[in-house]
Amino acid sequence: MSFGNHQDVDLGLKIFAAQYTETFVEYIHQYTQMIYEIQKLVFMNKTILSFIDLLPYKGHFQSYLVTYVPIFHPTGEVIAIQSYATRSRFFSHQEYLNLLVEDKLEQTNPNLEKLTSRENEIMFLLANGLSQDLIAQTLKVSRSTIANIIANQLCAKFGIPGSNTKLLAQKALKYEFHQTVPASLYRPYIILLDDNSLKNE
Repeated sequence: MSFGNHQDVDLGLKIFAAQYTETFVEYIHQYTQMIYEIQKLVFMNKTILSFIDLLPYKGHFQSYLVTYVPIFHPTGEVIAIQSYATRSRFFSHQEYLNLLVEDKLEQTNPNLEKLTSRENEIMFLLANGLSQDLIAQTLKVSRSTIANIIANQLCAKFGIPGSNTKLLAQKALKYEFHQTVPASLYRPYIILLDDNSLKNE
């Protein structure tokens, strides 16, 4: 019921309390609407759906693998959803790298040009192991947009000839982009593992 009322301001304030600020209201409603749309797909298509639920908490992402399983009435209609949530290691190397105090990697590159907000977002997500497809989904832009920024802007700034996402991700780790969540990304995300389901609706 609460996800069905995902645009209800009073309900949002009651559930999210102090986090329900002017800065995050839009993101919170987008987040809850996405979950509501996924739930509707489970009911209408009578299918199991899984997604990664990313929640920023105290400067770090906590990620959960969530699976929605339809519960059927003997007539064949879906009458409920069973939800399974498991803490995932979507950002698996981040916890490990944070422990490498003795082998601290370089933090700055004096020759590095200043990054734009979008470039910083991409470097953070690359450092956390996301592919171009997942970065595009997270930033709500096309994959070609991400590919163009990597090829024409970021690789040049980091001295990488041509376009090499793997080398750029290594640079992102070297300069510790994984350590701090950009302010523009400090909000909940839903990454549907079968994104074709929503595209077909």
